[in-house]
Amino acid sequence: TLRYAGRPASASPAVGYMSVHQQQQQDLVNDALNVN
Repeated sequence: TLRYAGRPASASPAVGYMSVHQQQQQDLVNDALNVN
């Protein structure tokens, strides 16, 4: 089964804060590699 692993829809292409970006990136990788 395929499912979306990414940021929620937003008018902005980036969050604007490096710390938030890094957390989102880590969450995305963890979510994408999580095998359930």
